[in-house]
Amino acid sequence: MPDDMHKKLQLKAREHNQSLQQYLLGELHRASERTSITDVLNEIEARCDGRVGFEQAAKDLAEGRSQR
Repeated sequence: MPDDMHKKLQLKAREHNQSLQQYLLGELHRASERTSITDVLNEIEARCDGRVGFEQAAKDLAEGRSQR
């Protein structure tokens, strides 16, 4: 890991009163729980048989994000 990245991560860990290992584990956990934009769009497409207008897609995307 580059030194500058290591230093930035150490600072973030300290800001959260955590060790670097604890902080990184938490970040990895959050990343693993996030749904990708591709997954959300695929869900929308599946529900609408691949046909959805832009406004509906934007609305569905916003709803999908708020539920996660």
